[in-house]
Amino acid sequence: MKVGNTTGYFWYGKNADEVYGRMAEIGYEAADQSMCDIKDAIFHDDTALRDFCAANKAAAAHHGIVINQLHGPWPTYDTEEESRAEGWRCFHRAVLACHMMETPYMVFHPQMPYGWGAEEEPELAKKLTIELMQDLLPDCEKYGVTICLENMPFRKHRISTMDRIVEVLEIINHPNAGICFDTGHSLVFGHDLGDMARLAAPYLKCLHVHDNDGTRDSHKLPYSEGGVGNWENFVKALADINYKGVLNLECMGDIPDVPMELRTSYERLTYGTGRYLADQITRLEQNR
Repeated sequence: MKVGNTTGYFWYGKNADEVYGRMAEIGYEAADQSMCDIKDAIFHDDTALRDFCAANKAAAAHHGIVINQLHGPWPTYDTEEESRAEGWRCFHRAVLACHMMETPYMVFHPQMPYGWGAEEEPELAKKLTIELMQDLLPDCEKYGVTICLENMPFRKHRISTMDRIVEVLEIINHPNAGICFDTGHSLVFGHDLGDMARLAAPYLKCLHVHDNDGTRDSHKLPYSEGGVGNWENFVKALADINYKGVLNLECMGDIPDVPMELRTSYERLTYGTGRYLADQITRLEQNR
């Protein structure tokens, strides 16, 4: 099983070759390509998008890394019809970018029509999320991309927990629609990671793996002090459901802004933790 992490944690690389070169040096075999900022030129200029995709695809291939997934735009400021339409246009660009980089999965978040606040009409977010997915699916079919809806850590929002995410996927019922299981987001709700993996199993395509203290989405390394993730249940569940995707982390240790002189140690520990989890899954599968 390949181990990946988000390219965003290697922000200090001056270009795609340095980012992927560093990831390969640490040990990563896969990556979650960050493509979140809708203000970036790649969302507005065709040449910029082509150059971005070509550079990252070439750098990843040169360093032996698979770009397994792309994190689509977020936040998309979807509180008004006009800004929501602009966000949807950017999602289409992200699907196209997946095609250009030969990336199978585009991860995205549910719609937030009331921003960060409580939802006045709880079903609206679900309705808009379904409409967005249906709008993207023709492009997904055309380009061979699967869009993966991610569970969220927001207690005020209806489309956050895994059961609600699964509800949406059951309604969509399309081979180009799946789930990205974010472990840290489930922990904020006090949910068991193994139970959530099993719930997502029919649609599970990719992962964002990290820990926290059960109150805040802090993107800690699994097994961190104060972390509440039951990682034994997590690996057992992934083995039981025969998950064959990438073990993709979304963390860089306990401290987000370590001095550069210490960064290598944290990066190696982070990769090593992901490799340990991946190897545990493989071992359980082999011993069944």
